[in-house]
Amino acid sequence: QYSESAVKEAISSELTSLHNKDLCDAVDSSTLTPEELRKVIKTKWVINSRPSQQGPSLKARFVAKGFSQTINNPSVETFAATPSPTSLRTLLLKSILRQWDIISLDISAAFINAPIQETIYVQPPSELYHDQPHLLWRLKKALYGLRSSPKLWADHLHSILTSPAINLTQLKADRCVYIGDQVAILVYVDDILVIGEASSCQNLITKINNIFELKHVTKLGVHQDLKFLGHRQVKHYDGSISISLQQYYYL
Repeated sequence: QYSESAVKEAISSELTSLHNKDLCDAVDSSTLTPEELRKVIKTKWVINSRPSQQGPSLKARFVAKGFSQTINNPSVETFAATPSPTSLRTLLLKSILRQWDIISLDISAAFINAPIQETIYVQPPSELYHDQPHLLWRLKKALYGLRSSPKLWADHLHSILTSPAINLTQLKADRCVYIGDQVAILVYVDDILVIGEASSCQNLITKINNIFELKHVTKLGVHQDLKFLGHRQVKHYDGSISISLQQYYYL
């Protein structure tokens, strides 16, 4: 059980983040049609404990109950591609042969950076509108839990990485790998692995940080492991790299 004060603090932090990212507009439910009201998506809070250097901390995530979402056009893709294990192994091997850096990036609240084109209404947090229960949120960004959010984020990230500002090229053999001059990126949803020559990596990370808020930037080293790709752990030894997945993640 979490203390009430810790939960309130985590929820307040998440609400501030949503506001800063301009997630939505508040609308009066009386202005919606019966069909639009029928499609309003319910929401909930998800509270998790996360490890940190200062000890375990609570993270609150406001999410949509996407299982109830109606897709207007069933032919539209809602999934986001994930990288192949072969791509990961190839890039790690190349990093060893060329003595390149391997750096893990974690983008803060990644989905909420992605703009959304269709009209979607969700129930707002009850903490915000005690005296205005008639208000709803019309989303402007992809909220966690929506069926379309992973695809929206993947498309948005692709547009950024291939823009003139960053100027990477998507690999035809794997849509989750982007290459540039002496540097490559492997994308797994909101986790990014940067592999390349040291100065090229730092230059690329600086450009990404100018666009997105980076939550963690970790460089693989002999005494520094990396965790990414669904809790996979990458360890560096003298002249070799290993990838493992702790057993309890299978359960």
